Amino acid sequence: MRLLALTFFFFFCISAFAQEDPILKKMGAYRSEFSLRDSSLVTRLNRMAGDSSFLNPERSQVFSRRALTIAKKIEFDEGQCSSLLVIATAKVYSNQFDSAIYYTKKSRALADRIKSTKWRVKSLEMIGNIHSYKEEYTEAIKYLLEAARIADQEKKELLPPIYCNIGYVFDKTDNAEKAEEYCNKALVTGYQYKDTGALMTAYNILGLLTKVKDSDRALAYFEKGLDLAQQKGHPKRESELLYNMSNIYFSKGDDEKAFELFNKSIEVAKHKGSYLSIAIGYQAMGENYNKINEDKLALQYSDSAMKYSLLCGNYEVIMETSYLISELYAKQKDYKKALEYLSKAYDYKDSLNLAEVNSAVTDAEAKYESEKKELQFKLDQEREKELSEAKIKSRELLLWLAGLALVLFVIAAIILNKQNKRIKNRNELVELQKTEIEQQHLEITESIRYAERIQNTLLPHGNEWGLLRDRHTIYFNPRNVVSGDFYWVYNDPTAEVSYFAVADCTGHGVPGALVSMLAISALAEIMNKSRDRSTGEILDLLRERIISDLTKDDKTVSDGLDIVFCKFDHRSREMEFSGANNNLWIIEPKQDQVYENTCIIGEKNVLKELKGDRMPIGHYFKLNMPFTTHRFSLLEGSQLILSTDGMADQFGGTDNKKYKYAKLKEFFLLHRDRTSERIKSSELDEEFTAWKGDNEQTDDVSLLIVDL
Repeated sequence: MRLLALTFFFFFCISAFAQEDPILKKMGAYRSEFSLRDSSLVTRLNRMAGDSSFLNPERSQVFSRRALTIAKKIEFDEGQCSSLLVIATAKVYSNQFDSAIYYTKKSRALADRIKSTKWRVKSLEMIGNIHSYKEEYTEAIKYLLEAARIADQEKKELLPPIYCNIGYVFDKTDNAEKAEEYCNKALVTGYQYKDTGALMTAYNILGLLTKVKDSDRALAYFEKGLDLAQQKGHPKRESELLYNMSNIYFSKGDDEKAFELFNKSIEVAKHKGSYLSIAIGYQAMGENYNKINEDKLALQYSDSAMKYSLLCGNYEVIMETSYLISELYAKQKDYKKALEYLSKAYDYKDSLNLAEVNSAVTDAEAKYESEKKELQFKLDQEREKELSEAKIKSRELLLWLAGLALVLFVIAAIILNKQNKRIKNRNELVELQKTEIEQQHLEITESIRYAERIQNTLLPHGNEWGLLRDRHTIYFNPRNVVSGDFYWVYNDPTAEVSYFAVADCTGHGVPGALVSMLAISALAEIMNKSRDRSTGEILDLLRERIISDLTKDDKTVSDGLDIVFCKFDHRSREMEFSGANNNLWIIEPKQDQVYENTCIIGEKNVLKELKGDRMPIGHYFKLNMPFTTHRFSLLEGSQLILSTDGMADQFGGTDNKKYKYAKLKEFFLLHRDRTSERIKSSELDEEFTAWKGDNEQTDDVSLLIVDL
């Protein structure tokens, strides 16, 4: 689980400003003017932000954003570095990693400008940690080693946590020897500089490193870390170490002790009074059971995580838990529930974005009202001053003129100052809006990336291909992150019959992906109930199901799909084919006979094309016309090609024209004649990329080649 794994190597925390907080108001953090003496206020705000960044990232950002504003006003550069890193940490705990890198790089640039070794090292360490969590280990080790090199020369007290994080990266890259070496360095320097946080982390990582090969030694490491956590009053780390110890007892088969420790871990979190910590603990158990394919237990713990995340009202944890439950139902092929929880995750994502925007608007409005009152007060003072000066008639003319000149100068200065403030406020508002837009773009991208993971779980992998496992090649190249194309297979092992298809749903990107998930779910249900039907009858049933699912309250959605659908009996070599707006190509050894004009004849092989019906799976004026079933015997050594229109419709080449089906047929036939081997996915990608050149990809591309 992401939120739990982060505690291995992040040692300071941070946040985001939304609306007036009573604590900040009491501290005087909303005063209009500040002085250099208020640098201590910046430090206090950042410390408060760090303390709350894990359990309440939103509250953390209230403190750190305000600290950043004050630090800028009093030109406290090191305070700005600290605030930027705290904001980055809060972003990490909110799973907004691109935003976290953005704020960390701003801190590093400022540290370089002011020549601060401390904040330069901390910025490099943070960038390395973020790359590590994103599993970009090459980038992670580069930044962490650079941070260690600088710290070793100028700031040795910063070394313990850096060594911990380097050890963590080597552990993730299966270099246990190096991981243990750096964790031991962290222990030595941690005791030398009395860095309790680094010591607890080092013992934790060493325990994780040794838990497989020497569980007793791992328990000893965890117990040392636990003693430190209990002595120094670190309930979050105490809960984590108890959880890791429970995992070891699970592996030893001592379930009673394991559950005792896990429940104690949850109790520590409950004693801290944080529903969020409890929710994170249960979600971690759900993630662990998901990794070992214990889906039932994974669902139980995920349900508990959902309960506590709803109690604490943390949209981020609710969203992550919804993603996990969606993935679990997808593994069980319950696509309806998988889609339901995926939609719920997107709803909470939208709620999180809306809450941030609303709080920013509220803050801007409050700021505007405050400045308006302040301006009115100044204008009233000026009026009184002018009236007072107008009553002085006994003074000499020279003094009167001098006084008038002074008044005019003051008025001009006030007006100029007011204009400067307006310009500054406008610039700040533009910068805030820019940051919000960038952040929303990053979050939308992360959501679509997760949708890609869900879609990939629905596509066939490995043993799901059955008798076709070593007889097929797939070239799958979506135009966007998620695809409107999909490929599908179903095997009846008792009858040695394979069903397989390639389909192109209406549109591409997210709309096409949703239709493809609906079609995959419908095919699974049809095959479970009606596998003895012909290919044409199966497409008839699929059409009925798609039309029914896309028609609600007498409102019809005109989406649908085109498909090539095949059935092959491996014992009798009998073949069935039906198509909706798509055709099937067969390459077979050339025989001593006369072929039709539609065939393409090569040196050794012949390419035949079987026509599908000219109507889609969806609403069409020929709605009652059944799909045709083509039946025939397949020659030994034949090759089937199932394709969508993506490659044929791609613009490119020297004349920037479409690739077209005729060229694609010749390409497959020539390859078969030359090599007698099935074409590789990499060869198809080379052909497509060379043709496309610098043009944008027109559509999703899907090709399935089967040797039978």
